[in-house]
Amino acid sequence: MALPRGLRASLITAGDMRKAAAKRDEESDKYGHGTVVIVGGSSRYFGAPVLATNSAMQCIAALRVGAGHVRCYVPRSILDLARSFSPNAIVEGLGKSLITFSPVVKRDIERSSVLVLGMGIGYSAQEQEASRKMILCAMESGTKVVADAGAMAAVKAMTMPIPSNVVITPHEKELSRFTGFAIPKEPIRRRIAIAKAAAQEHGVTLVLKGHTTIITDGKNTRLNVARTPALATMGTGDVLCGIIAGYAAIGNSAIDAAAAGVRLHSLIGDTLYGKMGNHIIATDVIDAIPAVARKFERYG
Repeated sequence: MALPRGLRASLITAGDMRKAAAKRDEESDKYGHGTVVIVGGSSRYFGAPVLATNSAMQCIAALRVGAGHVRCYVPRSILDLARSFSPNAIVEGLGKSLITFSPVVKRDIERSSVLVLGMGIGYSAQEQEASRKMILCAMESGTKVVADAGAMAAVKAMTMPIPSNVVITPHEKELSRFTGFAIPKEPIRRRIAIAKAAAQEHGVTLVLKGHTTIITDGKNTRLNVARTPALATMGTGDVLCGIIAGYAAIGNSAIDAAAAGVRLHSLIGDTLYGKMGNHIIATDVIDAIPAVARKFERYG
């Protein structure tokens, strides 16, 4: 794709993907490749089983990309559901039916490379307060954050400067709620301008999801153009958060992790579309991560 003339943005390339890929040596261990803490879920909605499963999917996606150790926290009321998703997911309980902030999760956030927060988290006072405390804990300890869904409201409500290693991943309706005004479908220049302004105002790295996904920290802007609409289905955005977290955990900056995550996610969608058409579900994306990601791996 040729970008419109004068557009201050660049497309994500194969070189960017190789640069972001995990590099392991013979002496590697699981703690040497980044740790991720995932917090999400709620039992207050009828979709609790889905929310539990999606939290676990984020866990597996981060592991597939290359993170060495991932721990997932969900409310105890949906703990068994989340644990049933995969034996590879370490899932613990946090709060009864809604998430809480506890000394245990505080310790894990402080020790981790990345915190993923938001999927299934609502807007109740308890959930938002817990989310703000987790984000603040991550900021104070230098832990990167990937915030989605309900956690983006907590990011917006932060009263202290936010470092650009906090990534938010809205689609256009969520960005509209975040900024307070409508997000146009086109032109791309206008969408980029809105995304950059929001990133600058809140000090975050912003991923505006769409057919052309915009990744910006307010200064640098990267674009990814999907070839198909294959990933326009529930759960794939949660997998994207896990993928971004995986790239962030292995040492990439927030914007590089977000760019690589978006590109890998898109390439997987294009690959699966050729085999499955518009019949792809989120677990298909997770299963396809190794075959696509290994094309960009580095060794030695």
